[in-house]
Amino acid sequence: MVRGIISDFYDVLYNSVRREINTEVLGILKEYHLKNIPLVLFTNSSLQFLHSENNKTGFLNIFSKYISMCEYNLVKPEDKAFEILMTKVDFKPGEMVLIDDKEEIIEKAKEFGFNTIQYVNPKQLEKELNNLDIIA
Repeated sequence: MVRGIISDFYDVLYNSVRREINTEVLGILKEYHLKNIPLVLFTNSSLQFLHSENNKTGFLNIFSKYISMCEYNLVKPEDKAFEILMTKVDFKPGEMVLIDDKEEIIEKAKEFGFNTIQYVNPKQLEKELNNLDIIA
């Protein structure tokens, strides 16, 4: 049973090719936010970059927490990054699903016991989230 969602920013929620928030992914995550499912942003992007993008769309409003590894001088998939994540979330790793586009981060998340979805595109993400037993 999954009780929360952890999402990456760059190349999941943020389209680095178009240099803008991926509104399809934002819409999918908003649906879970509206169902009171906790959302956490877990990223290597800087808080400065997140806030500059947030000024355009207000996307950070759907996240109960956002954790930037830049603030800790770390990068995912370092073990220490996942150790910090686990101290910041209210659930055990097995109660959360972590979404990221990079295979090495997905593999590290699995080592820590997280459910995972390797992001490819919005339709695939929506389908895989719908297949999980996610409850508030």
